[in-house]
Amino acid sequence: MAHCIIPDAERILDKEQPVHDKGFIRLIDYLGGDRRIADAARLYQSGHSGPETDERALIHTALRNGNEAPLLQVAFSFEIKLPLFLIPIWIECCESRTCGIDGNHPELPADFYRPSLAPPDSTNENQPPSKVIWNKAMSMMTDDRKRAVGHCEKMLKDGIPETVVQLNLPRTTYTRWYWHVGLRDLLRFTHHGFTAVNRREIGDYARAVKETARRVCPIAVEAFEEVILNARHFTQREIASIGALARGRPLALSGEERERFVKKLGFDPEQKSDASTPQPSTKKTTPKKSASTKRRRRRGGRPKKAEEKPTD
Repeated sequence: MAHCIIPDAERILDKEQPVHDKGFIRLIDYLGGDRRIADAARLYQSGHSGPETDERALIHTALRNGNEAPLLQVAFSFEIKLPLFLIPIWIECCESRTCGIDGNHPELPADFYRPSLAPPDSTNENQPPSKVIWNKAMSMMTDDRKRAVGHCEKMLKDGIPETVVQLNLPRTTYTRWYWHVGLRDLLRFTHHGFTAVNRREIGDYARAVKETARRVCPIAVEAFEEVILNARHFTQREIASIGALARGRPLALSGEERERFVKKLGFDPEQKSDASTPQPSTKKTTPKKSASTKRRRRRGGRPKKAEEKPTD
């Protein structure tokens, strides 16, 4: 088999894709593509590889059956620039190999992450603060960073080891590392990144990584979004509730369990909409005909009127 060359991926090789204010991801190299994944899935199903069967059908079928082994045929190498506070979350989300700037680096990093004010969200009870309060908080963070960097520079001049000085760096300090990861773990990272609690920043990196992977293997990413990322997992009680709704019975769920179930469905199945309420009919109703009238019609039509006698 020849090396897979993906034209869409070649266009973004060694090009920085910005994330946040000063961060970025850069695809250094890749291995494999949708063709390699389909070959592995075909070998698993039929025992031989070849051009038979559609690649999309093979990859979708493999993920639907829970077979993620074919995804191991694709790997990526990235250069990532990210804030320090995202590193523990990043490592927790997936298994991968990293190599970055350590504490022995002689120069202090000069870039710091400045978070942006999140837009109001009507579905979230915890609304963001006003711009005035936010700007005051950002000003205090800037002062704290300048103070911490000044102390670090003084410690370095006094001969304090770099590994000790690094402990005093703010967690918003940007660093860079190389990230080598397989497609299966990359997709798991994007899945956990989108669902990370109170970490909008890791979701932004997960989105950028997923779109880069789409350049290399668009069919595999499409199948992942359909089967895993945008799918919903229902518990045994929730499946029983769906059957009860289909038979016209009320939900047996309550409290938080019912809220989770309604959130998965995207609507409240027991809430009556305006379209379901019966509207008064505007059709004119015709009076029912009596049985005698029906008998007269069967005998010969409508009865004749009695002739009036002439008056003298």
